[in-house]
Amino acid sequence: MPRFCVSLLICLLIQFPCLAHDEPRVEEVKIAAPVADVASTLLIPHAHAKIPCVVILGGSMSHTRDGEMIRAGVPKRDALKRLAEDLLARGYASLRFDRVGFGASKPNSRWMGNYSDEASAATAVIQYARQRKEFDRIVVVGESAGAYFACLAAKDGVQADAYIFLGALSASGPAMYEHTFGGLVKWAESSPERMEWAKKNVRFELGLGRHFNEMYETAAKGADVFQTDDDGLQLTVRGLNRRREELKWPPDEMFKHIQAPALALSGERDLNCPPATNPPLRSCGPQATNMRAANSSPASIIAFSKRPTISTNG
Repeated sequence: MPRFCVSLLICLLIQFPCLAHDEPRVEEVKIAAPVADVASTLLIPHAHAKIPCVVILGGSMSHTRDGEMIRAGVPKRDALKRLAEDLLARGYASLRFDRVGFGASKPNSRWMGNYSDEASAATAVIQYARQRKEFDRIVVVGESAGAYFACLAAKDGVQADAYIFLGALSASGPAMYEHTFGGLVKWAESSPERMEWAKKNVRFELGLGRHFNEMYETAAKGADVFQTDDDGLQLTVRGLNRRREELKWPPDEMFKHIQAPALALSGERDLNCPPATNPPLRSCGPQATNMRAANSSPASIIAFSKRPTISTNG
């Protein structure tokens, strides 16, 4: 979705004048969380009154505050940085951060690398924004797994004034693996050429697609490592604590903890979460609005409203 449409929706939905001013401030902030020191960037437009601050929670593929994934061969991405800069130009503050273990965010001895730790870091960032005197409202934007972090924070009592979910992690763990990795298996099995490509480029992921149910069964038994043979490949998956958390706190059930207005956007071609379940905002009450973009991957949008009124034919 073009960024001018995003900004227009902001101005239509939020009951606040979208006035940009000269001399914005850029602050590099280190926020102390129980499990880590979280390196963040705070952008604040010059304004003569209190303004909303948008806290951006990147997903599992947004390792840095800018939205980049640190992995060899992955194209450079700065979607979260561009979102923050566009918000700044239109009079909105934003706070974004490197996920712990990437960039300048460093874990401490309490860090276990599970979803609860990610939520703890997100909670600290939301609370930091809340205590800044420049801001009157806090809007959380959760991208992919960032939406899950926001829900877990809300479960523990840390609420924002509004939420926007972008391609949210909103299916159960097994359903997500079925859609993502099971879908890869079906695609590969559709032709010899595709199978050859998959074996050459995504061999590990192909194995996950064939054995994810066994992996979840192993996680449910309390084990931390899953091992099996996949057609000659010794498939090893470590760190099953996140899989156990997905079973204990199913992502599709965590939206019930959101007690503020919510706008959720998803794409019909989302490769990570089943579009049919993305996003399940029914439990958020009458102030929740879903939008789905036809023939697209998850859109990028930010908006705020006490009473969402957008409708779409998409």
